[in-house]
Amino acid sequence: MKALFNASKVAAKASSLQAASAAKEIFDAWRDLQKYRAEQETVRHQITQQTEVQIARIQAQKEVLLQALNQDFALRQTSLTQTFAVLDKALETNNLELLDKSLGAIVAITQQSSVVSLKSLHATLQDSRNVIDL
Repeated sequence: MKALFNASKVAAKASSLQAASAAKEIFDAWRDLQKYRAEQETVRHQITQQTEVQIARIQAQKEVLLQALNQDFALRQTSLTQTFAVLDKALETNNLELLDKSLGAIVAITQQSSVVSLKSLHATLQDSRNVIDL
């Protein structure tokens, strides 16, 4: 832009040859500006596309993790419900061995951590070499 300003000052005081030279400088500066503008539009477009791809990837990972969490909690709920039914039967029949095993099963189920399995799943999702079929 500074070159444009300087070129216009020179053109005002110059001869026709100098004016033509200044006009060429103005045109060259304008052409360079247009080229730079086009390059920057391309860069912005690429950034926008990359952003959209990353957002879609994150959304897909979120869905997979939520689905895994929901399935894990549903499985635990089913297991605990069945185990408590066995515990109730053990209490009704005064079966100490069954009571001990059902209490052990309840403790084992509640000690399992969804976070560990989700951490592994998250690592798998982050690795671009892995393809997960849903």
